[in-house]
Amino acid sequence: MQRSERSGRPFCLVMLDLDFFKNINDHYGHPVGDEVLKVVCGIASGALRGVDALGRLGGEEFAVLLPETSLDAGFTTMERVRTAVSAYDWNTIAQGIAVSFSAGIACHIPDDSVQTMTKRADDALYRAKNGGRNRVIVAEPELAGHVAGAGR
Repeated sequence: MQRSERSGRPFCLVMLDLDFFKNINDHYGHPVGDEVLKVVCGIASGALRGVDALGRLGGEEFAVLLPETSLDAGFTTMERVRTAVSAYDWNTIAQGIAVSFSAGIACHIPDDSVQTMTKRADDALYRAKNGGRNRVIVAEPELAGHVAGAGR
């Protein structure tokens, strides 16, 4: 945040949640769930730049930091990841499995605290989940209607 404020360059925070991951673990078992996590991380890492950071917060929850990234560019990046995850041939891991994620993205606003930025991204994530899942939602009011994914 300090670097963004000093440089005047934007950065984005993404809160990401695998859709119905508990059902995957319950139906296919934890080894399959673990493999799903690895593949999702691999897909995401392949779509992110070297300066971006992907971290698992716990369970099926992840955070992504996109430094020097505008909200539009961050949205485009996460939509590319979302599409790649949905399109992956999950049958190579377990027959009949489907994996998707919901994400909320917030862009740093001057004088933001970590807590307020995280809350905005988290609120957008919950709007994505409540809106039908498998989508990326932006937190900022000027793009509040910017939705992609299933059920446009």
